[in-house]
Formats: sequence, C-alpha cells, structure tokens
Amino acid sequence: MHSSLLLQILGKLTKRDWRQLHKWVHSDIVQQRDDVRRLFDYLSEALRHSAKESLERHRVFEAIFPGQPFDDDLLRLLMHFLLNIVKQYLAYDDWSGDTAEVNWRQCRALRRREADKLFEKEWEQATQTLQQQSFRNSDYHRQWYQLHFERYEYDHRQRRSGPMNLQGMLDELTHSYVADLLRHCCTILTYQSVNPQPYDFALLEAALAQIERPDYTPPPVIAVYHCAYRALQSPEDDNWFQQLGILITQHWQQFPDHEIRDLYLLAINYCIRRLNRGERRFIAEAFALYRDALEKEVLLEDGLLSKFTYNNILMLAIAQEDWDWADHFLDDYKQRLPARERENAYRYNRAVYFFRRPDYTKAMELLMRRISRPALQSQCP
Repeated sequence: MHSSLLLQILGKLTKRDWRQLHKWVHSDIVQQRDDVRRLFDYLSEALRHSAKESLERHRVFEAIFPGQPFDDDLLRLLMHFLLNIVKQYLAYDDWSGDTAEVNWRQCRALRRREADKLFEKEWEQATQTLQQQSFRNSDYHRQWYQLHFERYEYDHRQRRSGPMNLQGMLDELTHSYVADLLRHCCTILTYQSVNPQPYDFALLEAALAQIERPDYTPPPVIAVYHCAYRALQSPEDDNWFQQLGILITQHWQQFPDHEIRDLYLLAINYCIRRLNRGERRFIAEAFALYRDALEKEVLLEDGLLSKFTYNNILMLAIAQEDWDWADHFLDDYKQRLPARERENAYRYNRAVYFFRRPDYTKAMELLMRRISRPALQSQCP
C-alpha cells in the first residue's frame, strides 16, 4: 500500500488541504459511503504520525472492518473510490480559486436555465470584475471571449435579428490564441537552443504576418511575446531585444508573477546566449535585468530564490566589479535560498566573492567545505 497512487497524492497535501478534504469526504453531496470515510480518517491519522507499520494492507482493512476476514479486492475498491474523491477535491479547489472562471461558469449555468434576470445581473458583475483586475495576459482575453460568447448566446435566444457583438467575441478569441501561440513558441525556441528537436509551428507565420502589418496595433501581451519570439529567433538583431526590454518595463504589472518571471528569464537567457558568443557588452544588460527583476520580486518562487539565480547574479555583479552591491546581495538574499541548499550555496558564492576581490585566505577557508563550482547558466522559463 505504501506505493499506491492514493498515498502518493495524500503525501502531497498541505495542512489546509487536509482540513478542507475532511469536510469534502464527509459531505453527503460528495459521497455517502461510511467505509470510504473511515478509510480517509484512518489514513489521515496514520500519515500524520508517520506510522508506516499502520499502512500495511491487513491493518488498514482491520481498522475499517473490525473482525471481518481480509478482502483485498474490497480494500482496492475503497482506495479507488477515495482516490477519485481526492482528485475531485483538488480540481474543485483549483477551480474555485479562479474568480473569473467561477463567474463565467455561473453566467453559463444561469443562461442555460433561462434565469434571465439573474443572468443579466451576474454578467454585469462578471464584466466589472474582469475590467477591474490588473492582469492583461492571454487569460484575460480568453475570459473576455467566454463572457462575450455567453452574451451572444443569451441575446441570440432573446431575439433572432439585430446587432450582435460578434466582433468583440472574435477579437478576444484571436488575442488569446495568438498570445498563447507566441508564448509557447518562445518556450520551444528556448529549449531548441539546447535540444534541437524539430517542431511544426502551425499558423505561426499567419499570426506574425497579421501582427507585423503597419495598420495593426496589438494588445500589450501580444506585443511583448512578439518581440520575445523575434529576439529568440534572430539573436543577432539587437532591436528586438531592446524593444522587449522596453515593453517588459512598461507592462510588467499586467502579468501574474509566474508569467512576468518567465519573460524576465527569456530576456536574461537571450543575454546569456550572446555572452556565450563572447559579446561581453551583454554582461551589463543581463545584470540590469536581474537587478530590475529582484527589485520587483518577480524572481522569487514561493518566496525563494533558486541557487542558480543566486549564482548567476553574483557572477554578473563581479563581472561588473560592483563589489559593494554584490556584498550586500549575498547577505540580503541568503535567507531567500531553499533551506536545504542555503549554507552550501552561500558559502560557495561568498568564497567566489573573496577570491575575486582577491582575499585568498577567506576564500580558501570557505572552499574547504564546498568543492563543486556552478557556472553561469541559462534558466528555463
């Protein structure tokens, strides 16, 4: 039972998940089997106390069905039921945390049930909420498309003729698709730099032709990813990279944290590729991007800075001979490193700092306890 899919997913749950999942499993709306509830309660207790011997199949069955002969098929069936319930909870939890998705689904449900007054009210609230949010990425345009579609379906049922907002629906669908297409193509170009696997960029040329028409004004999300794609595709052309930097600076607040982080890393990887060709002028460009991203705190994931980013930033600061900034950076961001790697990563990078100053005595004291030497490396978004 230790290697079962059920225990694997239960082992990934947070304390909050356990609290919410307890309510979920014990809700009659979700499921009504008492034996499944007993299985969940038993496993939650055993896992909380890390009692491996309590997870033996016979012991689990005995706890659920005291005094009954062991039935492995029945236990497997209950585990299957519980696994499906856990997956349903995780899907619901993910969905319910997306306000725009919930609002759209509510509009759709009300429209389908022909609850016209409620639909009108819900649709107005959903559009106001969407207008007030700060993000303007592809998800934003997809959410507008979904709301426009619900409005069209509702209006079409109310009246068969008259003006319909089909152009708005079509525009938002196009913005969403093209933005996602360019974003994924940027990811592909990044991976192709280390693994030249061929890909079929379907519809990409048509999208680029539309974007690059003189009379076309793309929304910011498309403008950003268009420059990113062209910069990665044609690294010898500095103009695309320069435009990308300007657009990121102008529009960074219109992207969620994970997405603006990926955009910064795309720009930084561009600089690293040029550095690897011997073009040292891109040291300053990469260093400026890292500093800007640090100030905006977009390089952090769950509040932590990866050891690779930590090392890259120090190397660039040293190359710039910005010693005071590098000294403060090492100490200021030490506690942002993952706990398991913190001391080793800090000691090594502090040793590099001393070695380059140079202060060989202090460097050797630290290096005696840290041997491996990471290099400046690209980071995949």
